[in-house]
Amino acid sequence: DFRSPLTSIEGYAAMLASELSDPVLGDFASRIRSNAVRLMKLVDLMVEHCHMPVGGVGLTLEPVGLATVLRTVVDDLSTTVQGHEVTVQETDVVLPADLTALARVFTNLVGNAAKYSPRGSRIDVLVEPGEGVVDVVVADRGRGIDPADRETIFDEFNRGRRAADDGGFGLGLAVVRNLVEQHGGSVRIDDGRFGGTDVTVRLPLGPARSVRGGVETDGLQSTPG
Repeated sequence: DFRSPLTSIEGYAAMLASELSDPVLGDFASRIRSNAVRLMKLVDLMVEHCHMPVGGVGLTLEPVGLATVLRTVVDDLSTTVQGHEVTVQETDVVLPADLTALARVFTNLVGNAAKYSPRGSRIDVLVEPGEGVVDVVVADRGRGIDPADRETIFDEFNRGRRAADDGGFGLGLAVVRNLVEQHGGSVRIDDGRFGGTDVTVRLPLGPARSVRGGVETDGLQSTPG
């Protein structure tokens, strides 16, 4: 219900921005469009969040090439990360995962890294395989997260002391934690090796124990019951 009018607003604003010859009016139309897009993203996040407490979103786990997911995420975020250098470490790791959910996890993390890092700075996505697990680290050179916030930053509506007033809801990291835990993994925040923040997602390489609605499920399938 929210998305339909927002899609219309975004579409008509895009047409106006391309047709208007007056630069001031064109700028106004562009601002309308960008805010409509931002609202659509927030609506998507709210919908995801609302699904979580009632048993999770339901995952279908299958073999996924980690490198493909990470490269696709960065490509899809080309506008968001514009002005940043984003590097993705090459890897041949394949793991049991829900492709859409895993992409959502790293879309949130790379998007956050860009949002809270100085323009022109570098963001590294590092892959560190271990014994039965793989760590994916999103390492930025931004303002960092206050140590006092690290225990609560993954809670709903908690944006931390250093968050900018950008209209965010403080739901992105809560969604990240929930989706990672449904894969049988974990996520943590550390001081950045490059001076900003390291967010480490740890995922199992073998058949996952997928957590859904507080219940662990063996195997490669986790679907709504």
